[in-house]
Parts: sequence; structure tokens; C-alpha cells
Amino acid sequence: MKRILFALSILLTVVTVSNAADFYNCVDSDGNAIITDNPPLGAKCGSPGGDDSALSGEKDSACSRIGEQLNNLESKSALTNSQRKQQTGLIEKLSLCDIKDNVLSRIDKILNVLDSKSALTTAEREQKTKLLSLKTKLSTTDTMTSGEQKEPKEIDTKVKNQPGDVESDQADRKADLAGRKAETKRLLSIPRLGY
Repeated sequence: MKRILFALSILLTVVTVSNAADFYNCVDSDGNAIITDNPPLGAKCGSPGGDDSALSGEKDSACSRIGEQLNNLESKSALTNSQRKQQTGLIEKLSLCDIKDNVLSRIDKILNVLDSKSALTTAEREQKTKLLSLKTKLSTTDTMTSGEQKEPKEIDTKVKNQPGDVESDQADRKADLAGRKAETKRLLSIPRLGY
């Protein structure tokens, strides 16, 4: 009796595995990522089992769209506060596309424009602060991968010695303190396992 049950369980396992459907990672025409065993028409799908070649193609096209939007913003003579925030957000997204040289050159262009102004508005100071921190972050990841040591501190001292940025420095310190408090609170809320 045990042999019959064992043989039936093996047979059932073989039938189940042979009828298993292949799942595809797809991006539909609206740009939504879906996982399905029946790909819809017009969707870009990767091979079954997790090869994301279609999704990486979608990422490349998204990165090129971000570059086009940044070019449109850079071609304008003066930017509004919302356009400055949009520009900073687009540069942060572009930094995720692994095009660090392009991102760093764009950051340098914007910082040169901001440095040429005698007085900065609040939005311009915020943009400058965010871009400098992003530049420092990208430079730090470059030094970790390449092994050569760059001086990100030099960037910070150059900004802090300029007049009119005291409010910006105080806001940065307050934001840093608030971030540290939130992280401490999050870490303290994690339950500990007793050994």
C-alpha cells in the first residue's frame, strides 16, 4: 500500500511540474510592469524565468526621456521655483540610471550658474544644497569603486564660506538632526529577539 501511494505521489508531482506555466515579466503599453503567464498584445516581455531585458530597455528609454526633460529646462533663461524643484528631482532620477559622468557634468553646469549669481533665492539655495549633497554622494561612490581618494569636504567648505548661505546651513543642520532622530526612533522600535 505504501509503495502505491509513493508511486502516485511521484506521478502527481511529475504531472504538476510538466503542466506548470512559464511566467513573463512584461511592461504593457501604458508603462505598467506586470507578471503574467499570458502576455497581452503590445507588451514588451522578458524571457520566462526572470531575464529582464525588456525592462532594462524600458529603463534606458526612461533615462533618455529624463535627459530630454533636463535639456528643455536647461534651455530656458530663467526657471521658476517649481521648475527648479523639477530639475533637481530629474537629476536625482538620472543619477539612478548609472550615468554618473553625465549627472556630474549637469550638476556642475547648474552650480556654475548658481555661483555666478550675487544673491540666491530660497529655492535656489535649496537646489544648490541638494545638488551638492548629490554630487558628494556620487563622488563618494566613485572613490569607493575606483579606489582613488577625492576630497568631498572641499566642496562643502566652498559653499559654506559664501555669504548668504547661513540660513541654508542652519536648515541643513535641522534637517540632518531631524533625520537622525527619525532613524533613532525607527531603530528603537525594532523588536529585539531574546537569546
